[in-house]
Amino acid sequence: MSELSIGGTANYLFGTINQTTDVIYPGTITYFNSKRERSIQVSDFTFNGGLQTHFTIDSIKSKGQRRLLKQKIKIGFGFFINTPSSIRAKQNNIIYNYSVDGFGIARSKDTILNSQNIAGTIKLPLEMGVGFSIKKGEKLTVLMDAATTNWSGFKYFDAPSNDFKNSYRVSAGLNYIPNKLAYGSSNYIKRIQYRLGVSYTDGYLDLKNTAISNYFVSAGLGLPVGIGRFDDIAIVNISAQYGKMGTVNNKLLQEEYVRLVLGFTFNKRWFIKYKYD
Repeated sequence: MSELSIGGTANYLFGTINQTTDVIYPGTITYFNSKRERSIQVSDFTFNGGLQTHFTIDSIKSKGQRRLLKQKIKIGFGFFINTPSSIRAKQNNIIYNYSVDGFGIARSKDTILNSQNIAGTIKLPLEMGVGFSIKKGEKLTVLMDAATTNWSGFKYFDAPSNDFKNSYRVSAGLNYIPNKLAYGSSNYIKRIQYRLGVSYTDGYLDLKNTAISNYFVSAGLGLPVGIGRFDDIAIVNISAQYGKMGTVNNKLLQEEYVRLVLGFTFNKRWFIKYKYD
């Protein structure tokens, strides 16, 4: 038995990005400080799509006979794509010199650049990926996915960036439930979901001809809350991640980090007409 789902989404991006850069010369009257204020207004649509399919193996052929499996195996495959998009944008730039008086107030001196409402585009890169999953019964689920992003095609107001490069990401994880149908306070531990995961990306930044990679491992628990059907119970999700980003090669920096995540999943069946009252 197989299933196929195809879908797509449209996104509307809007808002303003404000950036300020200051060059300050403390303790001198020879040079004026300088400031650059830039704002980018974005307003446009983006599109992405994907498909996924599942098929179930409920029996195997052994010694010329078909034998039913105690635990069905469900195999899934997915694909997604984020299409490259040219986002309409407007840019305002102002660069000026200033000094700070004895009261700590910035006093403008002269304006070096003042450009307003400059229209252009921001070209977002192509991204696509695939995923694979295996689910055995109601206990074990293993997932793997990989994706790539064409960051070398990114352009900001028609100007390509030499610091960006194509990147890829790979990740894998598993989810294990001893017995999701076990009820009663004495069997609560059997209903807990145990999770492990690992992820690696080589990064889209290329500094000093060196990739800025990022990888992490994670572990977590899914704690069921409430009573009811096994697929109608809220879950409190707790996880911890440990990772490293960057490198010490070519005198760059490497960051070690720990991240704690708390989330909630609410499951509830709505709009069901009961056959019996």
